[in-house]
Amino acid sequence: MNKGDLRGQVRDDIKDVKKPYFFSDEQLDRWINESEVEAARRALLLVDSTSSVTSIDLSAGDSGADLDPRVIYVRRARLASTKRPLVPCVARAMDEMIPSWEEDSASVPIRFVPDWQTGYIRLWPATRLADTLSMTVVRKPLSQMVNDGDEPEIREHYHLMLLDWVKHRCYAVQDFDLYDPKKSEMHKAEFVRNFGESRPLDEHWAQEQYYDVGAN
Repeated sequence: MNKGDLRGQVRDDIKDVKKPYFFSDEQLDRWINESEVEAARRALLLVDSTSSVTSIDLSAGDSGADLDPRVIYVRRARLASTKRPLVPCVARAMDEMIPSWEEDSASVPIRFVPDWQTGYIRLWPATRLADTLSMTVVRKPLSQMVNDGDEPEIREHYHLMLLDWVKHRCYAVQDFDLYDPKKSEMHKAEFVRNFGESRPLDEHWAQEQYYDVGAN
């Protein structure tokens, strides 16, 4: 389904089909986009190894790089100059194994530290030569849906499930005839059932847990 289809379905479901509408197209479009971001964050739906956010050019001496803000966490990383992926290792384990590891001289990186700094991937050791870092990441949608023909990035199986978030937002708006807090909470609960609770903790903390249980 595309954005126009989703908006039309919401209007049918909440009986907001006659002009003047209770909710403008712009309001519903904003909540549809918001819903996809929430779904992607909560259920970690978008795994990416090929878009522009998965590749970073490194200069000689770089000890790491900023991640695109749409990246939730890095699952895998590899340098173009080497065949083996970098080994993920959380900062606590690095401190135990290699005291003062941040001060080591530049060489060929063999590990990456996912939780050293928010929005940053730390390499150990720093790269001695210019290189390119290729990653597999879990991320949010690359862009918002702008035109009615634009489709959500998440798989079509989930598209109609996005509408529970939109309805939750619609029924929560006070001073409208459609205001209904019970319906709002019902649709929010259904969204949570499908995609999970929001993650209030820092997502890099979640990544640390991912690697602490031995994922690769």
